[in-house]
Amino acid sequence: MRFRRNPVEVEAVQFLDENWQEMVAFCGSHRDAHDEWDIQTFNLIGEYSTSENPEVKAECWNATTRTWQHLLEEYWVVKDAEGTFWVVTPTQFNLLYTEIRESNIVEHARAELELIDEDPDVKAGYLNILQAFADMGHSGGSTSAAIPLVNELFMKRNLAPLTDNPDEWQFHSEEVWGEPGGIWQSKRNGEAFSKDGGKTYWLLSDGQEIREANHISETYEPAE
Repeated sequence: MRFRRNPVEVEAVQFLDENWQEMVAFCGSHRDAHDEWDIQTFNLIGEYSTSENPEVKAECWNATTRTWQHLLEEYWVVKDAEGTFWVVTPTQFNLLYTEIRESNIVEHARAELELIDEDPDVKAGYLNILQAFADMGHSGGSTSAAIPLVNELFMKRNLAPLTDNPDEWQFHSEEVWGEPGGIWQSKRNGEAFSKDGGKTYWLLSDGQEIREANHISETYEPAE
């Protein structure tokens, strides 16, 4: 049997002699069960471990292996999906990872979402959606056409005209609807309601106080 490793997105920072503060901020702190307080995850070598290699300059805690990993300059620290930090040599890093270059729309969204302190998981979901849209390679013109279409799909609205096909309409009984005769609701557009099985309908967005059908469905013609 053969397998392919699933693509996984990670965060990573390369250790350089002048970016100590960036490394410390990236790795943050941790606390084990026997620790009385939080300790830095990234430190100068010798803070919590030692090395006989004079080129080793830093140490980084790995919560999975519960060991201090040693870093030479230009080594990478990779943060996986579980929040564990792994030290990777430059050669290994180049073989395993390719930089994700965010589109302008994703960069803009990331900055705006951070300004409103959006939940990290929610933010990641929004950014994934926008990155998928950006990966489609739209130009300025096609983007302006695609966004309204995608918005309609998000709102679960119909793109093609509604028809009187019975399969497109769901009946809600009088007991469920609360009014005599019950009601039909479009499966393709949740705000479309009909009193005659989908032949005519009204939309909630029409803002009608009196529910009167002011739209006519197209006649359904089964394929031969």
